[in-house]
Amino acid sequence: MPGTFHSNLLMLNYDKTYFLKFLTKIDYEINMQVSFGNGKITTAQSLKFWGLTMDTTLTWKHHIGELTSRLSKACYAI
Repeated sequence: MPGTFHSNLLMLNYDKTYFLKFLTKIDYEINMQVSFGNGKITTAQSLKFWGLTMDTTLTWKHHIGELTSRLSKACYAI
């Protein structure tokens, strides 16, 4: 796949690229590293994708926490 990036004159930004492992709640953590070219892609526990916060177990916990915080601030402003 490295040829695909170069043929389209694209570069991978390692500061903005994250790897999210999906696990069940009872699975054990497996140490895994992903690299592309000469750079290592950072593993994240949760990330925001199109306004939805996803975590490794696909629960709504982080997303609801962020929404609650934003809604609380909006209610206070009103």
